[in-house]
Amino acid sequence: MVDDRPAKRARRACNLPLSDQAPKQATYPRAPAQLGDNGPEEQPPAASQPRHHDFVFDDKGDLTLIVDEGEEQKRMKVCSRTLARHSPVFKTMLFGDWAESRPSSSSQHWEVELPDDPWTSIHSVLNIVHGKFEQVEELQPGLEALYDILSLTNKYDMTSTLRPWARKWLERSIRRNRDPFLLFAAWELGCKSIFSDTAKTIAYSCRADPDDQRLYVKHGLRKIFLDEYEYLVPPQFIGLSPSGHSLSEIS
Repeated sequence: MVDDRPAKRARRACNLPLSDQAPKQATYPRAPAQLGDNGPEEQPPAASQPRHHDFVFDDKGDLTLIVDEGEEQKRMKVCSRTLARHSPVFKTMLFGDWAESRPSSSSQHWEVELPDDPWTSIHSVLNIVHGKFEQVEELQPGLEALYDILSLTNKYDMTSTLRPWARKWLERSIRRNRDPFLLFAAWELGCKSIFSDTAKTIAYSCRADPDDQRLYVKHGLRKIFLDEYEYLVPPQFIGLSPSGHSLSEIS
């Protein structure tokens, strides 16, 4: 049976319906032929000048990723095959029959925009997959930042790439056992004991909002509503009244 999960995730990464066919790579028109002494001659297209890169993860990279940071865009030079080795979703996007695959014209620079991906998260992941370990050692992400990173790697099916570091980051925050971000991260990383303990704690401490009965956990003065998060949420974990402590059933 053909595994179509990378293609489905690629459609999701590109904000396309899962049932759509993969978009075909656009074809670039050839330069018009010009008449010469020996008949029509086709002129080679003039190569456009590459724009600057804000970050270079591979100085021989062949792909530019463009990510939004506020009102600005960050351009990152990366190796397409490195991404493909670490992520079956990127492999499908970049080397399948998709609009993000390499342009057929040598005059076109290979650029892929990722407008929905958080800048800080993808920067961290690109450091890891390109072997910039001295940069990775300096990372000290909190639980919310770790959640964003894991949401990104879940999206591209590459969480295994960062498990050696992510588990260490997770263990630093183990005391925050009422924090749903700890629960989500433990679920994604397969940390069963942390997940089970956190699930039980949240099950007994969450409350239903009096206005709409949505479940939330108090984090300081802030209410964290459990149904606001799309990624890393265990199936059937959220939805019933906390009076029955139904959240504990998952543990």
